[in-house]
Amino acid sequence: VVYRFWSHRSPASLAAHAADAALLRKHWNAPIELVGVSTHSDRDEHLSALEGLSLAGTQIYEGPISVQLADALARESHLTPAAETPESTGARAAFAEPPPGALVVVDAHGRVRARDLSNAELDALLVELVAEYRAELRAAGVTAGSSGAGSNPPLR
Repeated sequence: VVYRFWSHRSPASLAAHAADAALLRKHWNAPIELVGVSTHSDRDEHLSALEGLSLAGTQIYEGPISVQLADALARESHLTPAAETPESTGARAAFAEPPPGALVVVDAHGRVRARDLSNAELDALLVELVAEYRAELRAAGVTAGSSGAGSNPPLR
């Protein structure tokens, strides 16, 4: 999983996110996921920014909820917004609050393998991680086209 932290106020972070998407297109048949983590200060602003951007991958918003949503939730006493929980458990907290543009690569075992790589370094690491993953699947006896409940994903 490639996590790219971005903000619409950081053109460099948006350019880096676009470059990540180009690498994923290059590795289109590999088990790689791109997750964009927005560092906007307001949810409404985040949604407005998303409307004008064509970002690849899954987009996660991690910031304060909008005033309108906070008011709506306040009227519903049985609902507690996640943004107001005492412990932060999101991606930004997990990776020590990275700034917009920061990159974190996590392998199939949940280990952070790299941070803030150049495009060439990220490309090389993705090739390495995919090779490791496929070797592990082969060692576990998973072959191309195998499937079934509880099995690992097939080799691609």
